[in-house]
Amino acid sequence: MQVMCSWCEKFLKEKEPLLDRTISHGICKECYKKTTDQFYKELGKNRSGNTESTSSSRKERDMMNKPREIAKREWVNIGHSLEMCGDIGEFDLEDFILDKPTFISNLSRFAANLVEMDEKATRHGYATPEALDAFTTLAAKALERLGLSKEWALAFGDGYGYVRTGWLGLHEGTEDQQVLFSRMFFPTGKVSDWDFDSSSVKINFKTVLETFIGWQNDPQLYANELRLYYKYSKSSRTKYDSDERDRT
Repeated sequence: MQVMCSWCEKFLKEKEPLLDRTISHGICKECYKKTTDQFYKELGKNRSGNTESTSSSRKERDMMNKPREIAKREWVNIGHSLEMCGDIGEFDLEDFILDKPTFISNLSRFAANLVEMDEKATRHGYATPEALDAFTTLAAKALERLGLSKEWALAFGDGYGYVRTGWLGLHEGTEDQQVLFSRMFFPTGKVSDWDFDSSSVKINFKTVLETFIGWQNDPQLYANELRLYYKYSKSSRTKYDSDERDRT
């Protein structure tokens, strides 16, 4: 297998299996330096509104490492909650840098939201839109490592973010899918001990992942499930409206 730089497309190395001539992607040292320098610059702009250099001193560069450390901490937490689903491995910023669209348009915002989430945690816990962005992004990457395609991993990430934070709608048009995820995750109501190490949380995520794998293998199953959800939601809304009329 040949490994190419995902940014400049330079050949990097060969790796096992050598007879497999498909192309995998990594990042060369030169592109890694360019992208991380851009990351620090954009992060500084998002946090302060200032486009001046944010990495001219060791102190400033150390400050820019804060979102990386927060991401590592929450990645470990996510790993605990997905323990029954498989091993997601260690956090690697390179996973995000290799994804060009994510890096260019979203990574600096993601990093800024990590810091905002951390600053709000004492007062609000994880119930913030910044936490929704953080957990959706991290969980989506984790689920890619556990075998979901990018599309299904993002859908799982949207659901994970919702059940962890209580916030809907990071990505436009995903509210119904997030609610459907929540109904699978909370089959008998809210989990009272929502903790990353909670056995009920781990079991529920395992159940949801097994369902997602089934949907990924047979998208028609998902279409049927979504149709049932819409039918149930419509009937519930009709009953609610009827009850409201009766009360008035």
